[in-house]
Amino acid sequence: MDRVTSTDPGPMPDPRALRPRLPSPVQEIEDAPFARRGVRLLLKRDDLIHPELPRSKPTGVSGPGLVT
Repeated sequence: MDRVTSTDPGPMPDPRALRPRLPSPVQEIEDAPFARRGVRLLLKRDDLIHPELPRSKPTGVSGPGLVT
């Protein structure tokens, strides 16, 4: 006999408790080789929006020279 496992994720959290930190913070990364060339490296920290919200959300940001 096959064992049946539940896929129920459990109760949903109260939406009022999920107060995200928006807009997501930006963190500057200091890097000597970039600084010598006048380049600032800024990271958009979507992982810091809220500790309970899933990370790795697609942002739709793309273009030449951008890492997505």
